Amino acid sequence: YVKNLLSKEGIEASKEIVSLLIERNGQNVNAIVEDINYIRNHFQPSEYISSDKAMEILFRKSGESSVFDLLNALMSGDKHRAILSLHNIIDRGEDVFALGSLIYSQLQKILKVKKFLDTGVSDDEISKQTGISSFELRNIKKVAKNVDNRKVSFLLKFILELEASIRGYDENLKLANVERLILQMP
Repeated sequence: YVKNLLSKEGIEASKEIVSLLIERNGQNVNAIVEDINYIRNHFQPSEYISSDKAMEILFRKSGESSVFDLLNALMSGDKHRAILSLHNIIDRGEDVFALGSLIYSQLQKILKVKKFLDTGVSDDEISKQTGISSFELRNIKKVAKNVDNRKVSFLLKFILELEASIRGYDENLKLANVERLILQMP
């Protein structure tokens, strides 16, 4: 059914996009249609949309992309980009209070993928074993290549400090505390 909806809207109905839509929305047909319309609205009416482009739009819609951008900036030590990514997350309506959990979730995915690097296992097999879509896997692999124990340790400490710094404050103070943490990173 989802494949038919995608095809009807001129969106390539790959296994990954169908799985992502079902994973995001379960059996809620209205929510699936809403996501498909959201994708469609990012392109010209007659333009055919590849599944990779469609997944990228959904990935951004879910906010995971912004959290991934923040995580990537933190891992590379780019304070300016980390603060910009933080503001993008806030502007999208994400709750700063949930940020530690979102970063931790992305870090778990990176560590899952890192186990497979240099093993010769195909991307399809990594996707299957980790439950990470092939689109997201490509992005995660780029970051996972540069992850070492020192960076993981820093991120775990950052998440703990982040959680501690935002409890009991209003939104502006939470944001200021998170920015302060970013500016203090090594």
